[in-house]
Amino acid sequence: MSILHVEIADTNRKKGVIVYSRDGKVKGRLTGGSRKCTMESCSGLRLAVRWQDNGDMTWPCTDGMTWRKRSWRLIPDFVDVAVMTFTLNKAIKA
Repeated sequence: MSILHVEIADTNRKKGVIVYSRDGKVKGRLTGGSRKCTMESCSGLRLAVRWQDNGDMTWPCTDGMTWRKRSWRLIPDFVDVAVMTFTLNKAIKA
């Protein structure tokens, strides 16, 4: 289990819950979708986030996020390989 792991209650992953970017300047909302993280030895959940600035949807892992004041925030300097791969593939196709 990761040291960053938190208990993911149903209320923490409900549709509409706010997610803040690493720098806190961009806001997204959970879509209600979730799935178990498939990275080796990870015990987190991937939550579907629709970002309000550009409409993109990503699946950040809860092991790279913090839960505070009824919202999620991506942890600064946490490298999420799956999100980086998605972003790179999207850029190549454009």
